Amino acid sequence: MEKLNVQKPVLRPCPFCNGNVDWCEDRLDSGVDHGHACHLVYCPQCKFHFDLDNDAARQAPDMLALYDAVAAAWNNRPSLATERCDHVD
Repeated sequence: MEKLNVQKPVLRPCPFCNGNVDWCEDRLDSGVDHGHACHLVYCPQCKFHFDLDNDAARQAPDMLALYDAVAAAWNNRPSLATERCDHVD
């Protein structure tokens, strides 16, 4: 599978460690068929993997729509700052 040379959507930081995440296919050797790497997100700091549901991935009409769907699912969550409770009783 050849990598698609497009501007991919921006991904928010990891919800577990706040580290920068990568599209899995960007971390793989070129010229090797890695199957579903285009809908996987990976955090190199805490090793968390996110994989878009296969049904949702199959609904994407093309690769650009698939990247958008992955980014929308990954980015659709509260930020770490809004999840924390900073007060103590």
